[in-house]
Amino acid sequence: MSTNSAIVRIPSRADRISHAAPHGLTELFAPYLADAHAERLVVAGFDHCLCLIAFAEARGDADRVNGVIPAVRKVLAPSATRYIVMAHSHVVGNAEPSSADIDATRHVVRFLRLANIKLLDHLIVCGDDWVSMDERALI
Repeated sequence: MSTNSAIVRIPSRADRISHAAPHGLTELFAPYLADAHAERLVVAGFDHCLCLIAFAEARGDADRVNGVIPAVRKVLAPSATRYIVMAHSHVVGNAEPSSADIDATRHVVRFLRLANIKLLDHLIVCGDDWVSMDERALI
């Protein structure tokens, strides 16, 4: 992903996630990833109550890990961030995690561990298909 990351929006603090409800996560990310014509990464940061407090987007090349970390850093800016969820689009093919997706996710997990922050999930979307890397035990 490119390093051209920008804060897109911060929904109200009433927006909460339930780790047991990935459908709610897909609804959160869908407006940013649906009908993507280029690879996109969206990163959401949550506080200890699972309230959404930060949101960033990066566009560009999916096989470059360097673009992922700047987007994650923007979400870490609020010091209350305790959990991260990432989602990105595959423009062609399917929503199955590639080896580059798995490597990038593991890189982010190591980076977040330094700040005592947990990656809850990395969702991949291609068309109407969504894959949870957490459900596949890839995190």
